[in-house]
Amino acid sequence: MLGSLLQSFSAKAQWAIYTDKPVRNLKYDLMTGFSTNQYRNGYTFFGPTNSLNENVILKGIEFTIQQRDNTSKLLFRVKFRAPVYVSKLKDVFYINCFTSNINSYNICFTDKNGSKLQKEYSVQTGGYQVPDATYLKYFDRNLNNANEQKPSQETDSVFVTEMVITMTKMDNNLPCKFTLGECKLYSVSSEFEPAKGYFFYQLTGNPENQATSYTVDSIGDNYPIMSFTMFRDLNSRSYFFRASQNLDAENLNTQTLTLLKEIIQKYPYYKERRIDQVKINQVLDSINYSSGSFKDKVKKIDSVVNSFSDGHFYIEKKTPNSVPGPVFIKEINGEIQVVGIFQDELKSKVHLGDKVVSVDGVEIDSKINSLMTQHYYGQLSDKRNQILSRLLYKDATDSTSLTLMSEGVKHIVKYYYKNKISIPANFRPSDQDFKKIGNWCYYRLNNWNTGDWINFYNHGDELKNGKGVIFDLRGNSGGSEVEAYKIFSCFIKNLITVTNSEYQFSNESSIRASNIAVPNKFLNLADKPIIILVDNKTACASEIFIDVLKAHSHAMVIGSERTSGSFASGEEFYLPYNIVFKTNILNKFYPPEDKYAIEFQGIEPDIYVPIYNYKDLYPYDDKVLKTAMTLIKAKSSFQE
Repeated sequence: MLGSLLQSFSAKAQWAIYTDKPVRNLKYDLMTGFSTNQYRNGYTFFGPTNSLNENVILKGIEFTIQQRDNTSKLLFRVKFRAPVYVSKLKDVFYINCFTSNINSYNICFTDKNGSKLQKEYSVQTGGYQVPDATYLKYFDRNLNNANEQKPSQETDSVFVTEMVITMTKMDNNLPCKFTLGECKLYSVSSEFEPAKGYFFYQLTGNPENQATSYTVDSIGDNYPIMSFTMFRDLNSRSYFFRASQNLDAENLNTQTLTLLKEIIQKYPYYKERRIDQVKINQVLDSINYSSGSFKDKVKKIDSVVNSFSDGHFYIEKKTPNSVPGPVFIKEINGEIQVVGIFQDELKSKVHLGDKVVSVDGVEIDSKINSLMTQHYYGQLSDKRNQILSRLLYKDATDSTSLTLMSEGVKHIVKYYYKNKISIPANFRPSDQDFKKIGNWCYYRLNNWNTGDWINFYNHGDELKNGKGVIFDLRGNSGGSEVEAYKIFSCFIKNLITVTNSEYQFSNESSIRASNIAVPNKFLNLADKPIIILVDNKTACASEIFIDVLKAHSHAMVIGSERTSGSFASGEEFYLPYNIVFKTNILNKFYPPEDKYAIEFQGIEPDIYVPIYNYKDLYPYDDKVLKTAMTLIKAKSSFQE
């Protein structure tokens, strides 16, 4: 039965589909240069996200200075048993370490001629550092002899004989500590291999495109996951389609148009976005069978895809380079208002709260409506917000003319993009911003990036002693789901189903599996109340995070808008003629038990915060955060 479903595409295209996967080969483990009695227990080194099999490392090589050190330096070296050949272009130095009272550390490799490759690492905050992998080509090359002339063409190969780590103390009067959890040299290359996924196997019929299993249930304790399923290779997001036979231009055009239709047919969110799939198929057939050039047909198909309004599903187009202007606008209470002025000479002509009447002589609503057919996603209000956020971006040689209404008086202001602007810090909210507000912990994330979990974990004592946690996810459009999993797992008490994965073979049949998380064994905060701040740019991994904490930790969601409703996980398809299709068709995510649709609908705040003027926005009085603090005080959970 499954075999027949996998072969269910009506028109089989002749494609070879590959993915480009990194291959890491260990060249030298520098930890072998230390004896076993130099290790100290009591650490928790979390590794990179290369494989779900990784385990947390619980010990490391520890170096400390307890007393005052006049040189403020701590130094140690590892001598190699024999010179190690490394390639500056292909080889990477990887380090996973813990620091305390250290301002920076320097890694220096010495080659057999005495020349040095070295790199300085700045330490922003103490504790566990985000594991770092750097190509040796980014290390500075210092020659041994000051009089020696640097050759115009240095050889790629280097034979290194030792590694020296030098650290600079932050406070010379306090003890410092530097601990190595991992320290390696490895080579990196990339290999093309057949892409694995149900969609690819359906398309090609080639067994190489089918995996034996898409469920991972052998998972190390580096991840708070018991089982995870995705109906494609977990470590691949980019896929390359090539015709499996030599085709003339006409046949390749036909095959490519057929492929575009099959990709669109597999779109998994027709129901959630209320799109008539039968009508879409009819439109695609009329395009493909019509007269006209291949280029025109692709352009029409692109318009069809744009109508889906999905930020994970579109044909990529090159956009002209543009820069922000000195005026920032936003729609507030039905009016387009000036909410930021980033040029001093304009502040006498433009005022915060001014209403925008027109841009370059075009009435503002007409200007917005004229851009609706371009690729903006979501519901109508989402599209308007996206258009407004980029409306005043232009080429650096350009200018803009604004017609403004200020205190009932209409006036025109013109400005030029070549003039320097200065965007205040409050318009560039810092990522991974952790601070205490009273006895609550506040953590802002602009995106989910590698290292968010480690930064959060470094604040473990403050989190345990705090009364509760405020997560500020406004503007957070998603990113690494693994980081979201690691943090929300701190707040759950039992095994939970986070999402379901699904692949639909036809309108009648599909395969499903649950993605299950476990409580985090390294940081337990399950008794802490949670508040999450959101807006309509809060999306994807952030929405998974919110959904879990609302369902299992009774988190309170506060915001001026619902979240984006962009719940899917995306991939990139590289097709002939340089067509790049951003898709989400290989695996459909949806909340457990189909309780409600997040895709396109978003998550509604538990408490809506109406925004009446620019002063309510977070660069100013931040009414959303103030509402959260008022709620905390009302519940007697907040102490000044």
